[in-house]
Amino acid sequence: GGGTHPRAPSSSGGGAGTVSFTTGTTTLSGGYTVTGTTSVTGGTVDFNSATTSTTGNLALGGGTVGGTGLLSVTGTMDWTGGTLSGSGTTRVESTGTLSLAGTTKQLNTGYTLQHAGTGTWTAGVIYSGGGASFSILSGASFAIQADVSFFYNLGGAVPILTNAGTLTRSTTTGTASIGVQFTNAATGTVSVTNGTLSLSNTGTWNGSATVASGAFLDFASGTHTLANGFAVSGAGTAQVTSGTVTVGGTDIATFAQFAQSGGTLSGTGTLRATNLTWTGGQMVDAGRTEVPALGTLSLSGTTKQLNTSRILELGGTGTWTAGSIYSGGGASFSILSGASFAIQADVSFFYNLGGAV
Repeated sequence: GGGTHPRAPSSSGGGAGTVSFTTGTTTLSGGYTVTGTTSVTGGTVDFNSATTSTTGNLALGGGTVGGTGLLSVTGTMDWTGGTLSGSGTTRVESTGTLSLAGTTKQLNTGYTLQHAGTGTWTAGVIYSGGGASFSILSGASFAIQADVSFFYNLGGAVPILTNAGTLTRSTTTGTASIGVQFTNAATGTVSVTNGTLSLSNTGTWNGSATVASGAFLDFASGTHTLANGFAVSGAGTAQVTSGTVTVGGTDIATFAQFAQSGGTLSGTGTLRATNLTWTGGQMVDAGRTEVPALGTLSLSGTTKQLNTSRILELGGTGTWTAGSIYSGGGASFSILSGASFAIQADVSFFYNLGGAV
C-alpha cells in the first residue's frame, strides 16, 4: 500500500497471504496480525501499536520499518535492503529464522533488532548509528558467513551488538568486521571457525570464545575489557593488532593462543596465555601477563614495550628471536623455576622509558 494509513487503536489487520508496502507512509497504531508475509520494498511502515504486532514472515528489501512498537516475526525475516529506524523493536522469535543477504542495510535512530532463533549473514553490509542495537538473545544462533561489515557511520550514539547466544564466524576466509560496540554476555559464545572476526570499536567480554586452527579473533581497535573468567580456547589465535585489551581488578582471562603485534595490553588483572607470541605493541599497568608451565613464549618481530609495573611471567619455554624490548616504570620479566628462555638473536632489553628500573 501507499500513502498515510493510520489504523485506529481498536482495529486489526492482516490474515494469510502477503501484505505489501511499496510507497508512502503507513502508520499502524492498532493491532496488526498477519499469518503470511509482510513485504516492505518502499515507503515507510510505522508499527506504533501499544500491543505486539505479529507477522509470520517479514521481507524487508527497501523502504523503512519503524515506529515505537514491537513487531514479532514468528517465521522468516529476510533482510536484503532498506532500513530499520525509530524507537521500536523487531523481534525474530525462537521459532523464526533471520537471513541477512542482498545489499546495504541500515539500522538507525535507536531501533532494536532482537534475534531469538537461527540466523545467517551471507551478504550486504550494515550501516548504523543513533544508538541502535542488534541483540542475539540467549539460546539463539547467528552465523556470519561472508566477508561483511557492521559499520558505525550514520552519526549519533554508537550502536551496540550484544551476544547472549552463539555468534559464529564461518565459511569464508577473509575478514568480517564489527565496527560497533560489542558485548558478549555471560551466556554468550563466540566461535570463529573460518577467516577473521575483527572488532574495531569498544567491547566487553564475558562468556567464552573458541577460535579454530587458521582462524583469528582480532581486537583491531578500541578498548576491549575482559571480565573475570573469560576464556578463549582452540588452536586458532586471538590477537591484538591495535587498540587496547584490558583485564581489570584481580580478574583473570585465559587464552589458548594469544598474539600481540600492536596496541596495548593493560589493566591490573591477569591475562594468562598457554601460547603467547609477542611481536609488537606495549604491555602496561600493574597487571600480569602469564605463560604457565607447559606453555610457550615467543618474542620476535619489532620493538616491544614493557612498562609501568607490568609483570611478564614465564613458567614454560620461551625464545627471543628478534625485536628489542623498551622498558621502564618498574616493570619486570620473571623466568620461573623450571622454565627456560633462549635468547637467539642480537637483541637488547633497554631501560629507557623512565620511572623505576
